[in-house]
Amino acid sequence: MQQKQAVLFEVAETRLLWLNCVDFSVAIICAIEIAMMASAANSPVNFDFFRLLRVAKLLRVLRMFSVAVGHAPLQLLVKCLEASRGMLFWSFCLLTLLQLLAGVVVSMLASSYLLDDEGDAVMKEEVFRYYGTFTRTFLTMFEIMFANWGPACRVLVDNISEWFSVFFLLYRCVFGFAVLNVVNSVFVQQTMKTATSDEELAFKQKEKDIAVYNRKVRKLFQTIDASGDGAINLEEFEKLVKSPKLKFWMSQLELEYHDLLSLFEFLDNGDGQITLAEFIEGAGRLRGGAKALDIWRMETKIEVLFEEVFKMLPGAGTAAKDDSSSLDSGPGRS
Repeated sequence: MQQKQAVLFEVAETRLLWLNCVDFSVAIICAIEIAMMASAANSPVNFDFFRLLRVAKLLRVLRMFSVAVGHAPLQLLVKCLEASRGMLFWSFCLLTLLQLLAGVVVSMLASSYLLDDEGDAVMKEEVFRYYGTFTRTFLTMFEIMFANWGPACRVLVDNISEWFSVFFLLYRCVFGFAVLNVVNSVFVQQTMKTATSDEELAFKQKEKDIAVYNRKVRKLFQTIDASGDGAINLEEFEKLVKSPKLKFWMSQLELEYHDLLSLFEFLDNGDGQITLAEFIEGAGRLRGGAKALDIWRMETKIEVLFEEVFKMLPGAGTAAKDDSSSLDSGPGRS
């Protein structure tokens, strides 16, 4: 409980600064809005734009996201978006540069057709609608990459040259498929990194996993407890050996065993019955393979036991003294 409070306090402290900045900005915008509305009657300035700043009040909703309890997916989404700001900026810069280069090439190829005095005026107007100016071409290139690229391609293929189809096919395969998939993969990697490195979300996910595991163990206990008295005896416990379904259930809960009697003795506290609390506690300790801490404890106990047994052997003390004296003298001492 103390660890959870410490983690939550640390996360709240790191968010306090920028959330206070959001509240301060909203307060300043509201003050400017009130001042401008008070002087709007005698001022020729149109304040419609400044009224739109009231939308900034919605930023206060971010506070609800930061303190929302029981909404881990929502918090994860907000944190991933916040962590992807730099990635979003550089992705936008890269895609914009690629669109600019491609737009310049297409615009230069289409300019000769637009400047030619011959040709159908209606067709030229259609080409001009897509590639007549730099901004039109730039918007068309974004449309080709992210939206319906057929009409923008057809207007050049049908009116200028069929070789434009080769250009657009390469453009769609290289930029529309390869580059966008790489960008999407980077965003997914950033999201997974944020989800795994966030302490608060990791702590909540750990609590959720423990609760789900305990619920499954409790259901297994109720299935084994045929009498319904809230305790499992050895006779009921033998169902695990005879029932393949229960054995598979135990393996799904990472409770592998080879000796039924040893497992029962481990879970039992000595009264010949296993209660629900004992079953859940024992399942948590037996879950999975041996951990480094378990191995270290076993090594420590074996060393202590070895020393006690060694002291009980006859002549162990004399041998120990001889060994220590030989070590003190050393090979080069006289």
